[in-house]
Amino acid sequence: MTILTVQFDINGYYHYDRLLEVFERSVRRHMPQAKVESIILPSEERTKDMHCGKWANTKKLRVWADYIEKAKDDIILADCDMIMVKSAEHAFGEPFDIAYTQKTKIGKVPFNNGIIMVRPTRAAKDFMWRWVEVNEQMYLDKAFHAEWNKKYKGMNQTAFGYLLETGDHNAQLHAYQTREWNAVNSDWAHIDEKTVFVHIKGELRTSVLAGRAPVGAALYPAALWYREAGMSLPNQYKRLVKVSHGRGSVISRKRVSRAKNAIPKVEAILNEMQEQPA
Repeated sequence: MTILTVQFDINGYYHYDRLLEVFERSVRRHMPQAKVESIILPSEERTKDMHCGKWANTKKLRVWADYIEKAKDDIILADCDMIMVKSAEHAFGEPFDIAYTQKTKIGKVPFNNGIIMVRPTRAAKDFMWRWVEVNEQMYLDKAFHAEWNKKYKGMNQTAFGYLLETGDHNAQLHAYQTREWNAVNSDWAHIDEKTVFVHIKGELRTSVLAGRAPVGAALYPAALWYREAGMSLPNQYKRLVKVSHGRGSVISRKRVSRAKNAIPKVEAILNEMQEQPA
């Protein structure tokens, strides 16, 4: 199995280099037998009409399709702002050409393309090229993109949503749940022993890159990120655990109450780290 991620060499672009480093480290820890392929694309001059995120993702999708066209191995396409917290060896246990992650708690957007599983079948390869075609049509046709972006958001994700909804492909698709395979914001409070990948987004990303403990549902996944990064947990974690045992100010106790289900999990990580040899 290959785990493939694509990153862009854009100075200061959301610290993705650090996120990629931790993601690769987490995969080596939990699935050392997997091949991790990280493709770093060079930055390039863009015209004023080339929106950075839309152009980067349009180019990334073509790189994915090129790679899969030559592949003979099962592939997990992953955003680099991820961590693996459990082996993904069972990712291809279901019959499909392409698998994606449907949000366990459906909100405005029904799925998230941070993790996609691809078998090297002809149908999967054709799907990828059709996805590229639709994505590039949307990139050039703002009205076409805007129509579907209302529901699916983003660039690649909007094109994928179009294919999913219209059925304009011949691949067998399978929907996994984000809570297990791509834990996004709405899943963070429910991460458990079945969770394989955690998506480092929003407040969670901001907090770990700043070296602090976030509040609420992001508290536990941030602790997981620090663990996978080989870092000690920020001191705020120790203080929160102490408060949970009845020591601390009223303000501190209110903060703990916002993440009371996460505190025992955080305490377990702290104990695990203390037991590890220096």
